[in-house]
Amino acid sequence: MVKQVLVFRPSLGDGGADRVTVTLLQHLDRARFAPSLALVQRAGVLVDEVPADVPVIDLRAPRLAAAVPYLARVIWAHKPDVVLCTAGGANVIAAAAHRLAGSAARLVLSERSSLRRTDRSGLRRVIELRLKRLAYRRADVVTAVSEGVARDLVELLALDRSRVQVVYNPMIADDVAARAAEPVAHPWFAEAAPPVVLAVGRLVAIKDYPAMLAAFAEVRRRVPARLAILGDGPLRVELQACAEALGVADAVAFLGYDKNPYRYMRRARLVLQSSRAEGLPGTLIQSLACGTPVVATDCDHGPREVVHDGVEGYLAPVGDSRALAERVLAVLGDGALRARMGAAGAEAARRFSVASSMARYHAAIDPTGEDPRPAGGAVGVPTPLARLSPIDPTGEVPRFASAVGGVPLGARPSSMDPTREDSGSAGRAVGLPTAPAGLSPIHDPREKDPRISGEAVELPALGARPSRIDPSGEDPRSASAAVGLLDPGARRSPNGGAA
Repeated sequence: MVKQVLVFRPSLGDGGADRVTVTLLQHLDRARFAPSLALVQRAGVLVDEVPADVPVIDLRAPRLAAAVPYLARVIWAHKPDVVLCTAGGANVIAAAAHRLAGSAARLVLSERSSLRRTDRSGLRRVIELRLKRLAYRRADVVTAVSEGVARDLVELLALDRSRVQVVYNPMIADDVAARAAEPVAHPWFAEAAPPVVLAVGRLVAIKDYPAMLAAFAEVRRRVPARLAILGDGPLRVELQACAEALGVADAVAFLGYDKNPYRYMRRARLVLQSSRAEGLPGTLIQSLACGTPVVATDCDHGPREVVHDGVEGYLAPVGDSRALAERVLAVLGDGALRARMGAAGAEAARRFSVASSMARYHAAIDPTGEDPRPAGGAVGVPTPLARLSPIDPTGEVPRFASAVGGVPLGARPSSMDPTREDSGSAGRAVGLPTAPAGLSPIHDPREKDPRISGEAVELPALGARPSRIDPSGEDPRSASAAVGLLDPGARRSPNGGAA
């Protein structure tokens, strides 16, 4: 039987996980899986790249922290076989919605970055780890993008290693050579131009661009190199000012986001990365696939799983701009070294092929490995979610009581009397949003006003005022209120249902 897979994430912006989600949707085996995509808000530069056969459900939630009842209603109404979250920051929301909907679907969460990040306050990190520890216990499997992230899940969240699967991102497709050969209009990438050092990534604090710019300023004092940065983000103005202060503004170009970084990588002398934390650095993998050496910080996690120091490139201590500069100068000054590293990198990148990664994703989504295709023939693939019952047009969806009383959260909707009000709840009930009459919950943009209406429960954003956070986690007003939806005592059976 073809399994219905509901993929969830906040949006489809220009980040690495957004691109991986699109790749996943493009390459899921349609003979085994019928994917659909639920977004907190249908927004982002990659939305238009979602395959035409994948319905996009716009939850229209005001923000991610308030998306639990919106997603729960979709899960309850459509009853997918698998719920897959591809955003580490949305995993708690996905697990809470899965429980609120009383779903028996297989729950697959994906952790995409180091859990030891230093760019967040101590209080926020404590809250996040506590919520993830509860949420991830509900998952049938948690995928990690690297061995380092897998160790974090076991050591920091106390997950059993048997429930954690390392699934590298599907990075390298068959069209890499063709994309790398596409032209670049920027004059710095002309064949006779001075050497270009390339950086690719969002302009955010975790990437530590100030350390990169300081390193480049040191390089620039000895070599007439240039630094081109592909990516957008909230720190652009600040980083431009930093380049100005270091006296290298005329040699640094902020090129913005580009859907095809391969063509720049192929023409750069090397790719530079200065991150303080990663999950699995896709930029380094893409660069190696183009035969371009890399210099990167040896941060947690991923760079050392991609790059063998001195073989495909060099690794440097985190935050050490002088060490970064020395390694950049070594690569720029030795053509034979660049050639050897480039050849080794192209071979190493094969480990991160789309085919290899998708085989692991298929196993995580459906561990039975059953292929519905008969020998010697194909089967018709049903429209995603086609078999699922429609929402009651009257909008009388059963309510689930809040964590402080009433009907236990996670009760199966079929066991509840849909005509009975939630009078038993000691606290306020969580109202599942209802769709406007006559509209499908799969929002066709051609329909009028596809907004989901109804009462939404707003979970305070992580990092809410400390005075409202009870360290015991028993204060339902705080972000820890999600604990009520993620009852650690609710064990899950192997088939994905609550036991």
